[in-house]
Amino acid sequence: MANEPQRRKAIIPWQQEFEQIEQEWIEWYRANGTQYNTIEGAWYAFKAQLLENSSSSEVGVWFEDQA
Repeated sequence: MANEPQRRKAIIPWQQEFEQIEQEWIEWYRANGTQYNTIEGAWYAFKAQLLENSSSSEVGVWFEDQA
């Protein structure tokens, strides 16, 4: 229980970043999803574009953890 405030401090920024990426994905897929045969293909294109446009190394780490 003593570590709870520190854990919450670590989780909240990650959760906010996740929610932001999730929203960007939804918007991107609505605009571009029809160009891809599979959702996986669309996801990889979105991921590549996000990593290319991002200056945050944490986004790259997050995606690597999801692989």
